[in-house]
Amino acid sequence: MSQVFDKIKEKTMEKSTGVGLSVISVLISKYAVENIPPVYRFSGILKTGTYGVIPVIVGAVGTYMDVKGADDTLSFGLARMIEGLADFYVMKKPFCHAKDASTIECYNLDANVPVKVYVDGDEITFTEAPTTDGNGKVTITLPSELPSGTHNIVVLAREKAFYGVVAF
Repeated sequence: MSQVFDKIKEKTMEKSTGVGLSVISVLISKYAVENIPPVYRFSGILKTGTYGVIPVIVGAVGTYMDVKGADDTLSFGLARMIEGLADFYVMKKPFCHAKDASTIECYNLDANVPVKVYVDGDEITFTEAPTTDGNGKVTITLPSELPSGTHNIVVLAREKAFYGVVAF
C-alpha cells in the first residue's frame, strides 16, 4: 500500500512542478508583453499567439535540463500559442499593437467604418476619424506622441472593439 501512495506522491510532485512552471511563465509573459517594448513589438508579429512564447521557452529549457514537469509547461505554451493564433486568424478577434509612440495598428475590426479611440480613458479627437479598410484593419496616427510606458486603449468600430494595453 505504501508503494501506491509513494507513486501518487511522486506523480503529484511532478505535475505540481509543471503547473508551477506554467504559472510563472504566464506571469513573466504577461509582464514582458505589457512592459517591455521589444517584446510588445514582437507581439505585433505573432498577434495574440505571443502569450505562449515564454511558456514554450521555459518548457523547452526545462525539458532539456530534465526538470520534472517541464514538458507540461512546454505543452501548455504550445497550446497557448495555437489558441492565440486561432483567436486572431480563425475567430477573427480584434487585436491592436503599437508600432511606435504615435502609431497604433488594429486588425479584425468591422470593415469600412470610422473608429473611436480612447487612450487611458480619454477620447482622442481627430480632424478626420481613422477608418478601417475592407479587411477591418486600421492604422491610427495619434495627434501627439504618448509618453513611454503602458497605456490602456479602446478602439471602437461599429460592432467590434479592442480593449487592451499597448506599450511604447
